Amino acid sequence: MKNIFFQFSIIVLLFFATWIAFSRINWVSIFKIQEVTKTTEEKLGELFWKLFSQAEKEIHSSTIQNSIDTLVSHICNN
Repeated sequence: MKNIFFQFSIIVLLFFATWIAFSRINWVSIFKIQEVTKTTEEKLGELFWKLFSQAEKEIHSSTIQNSIDTLVSHICNN
């Protein structure tokens, strides 16, 4: 029984020690996530824009655009 408790204690201790060690590493700088995220966002934006422009008809009405602009400005101000 002592042996099982000792092994369990060692496993738990190693688990938390590994967890703490890995949490101290700056993974963002190692994998350059900021750079990847920016390029990925740009590529996804282009992909979605192409998808939407092919699937939907774009409306070029000044009254609709003015209405949407006023709504967006009210939302942004609040």
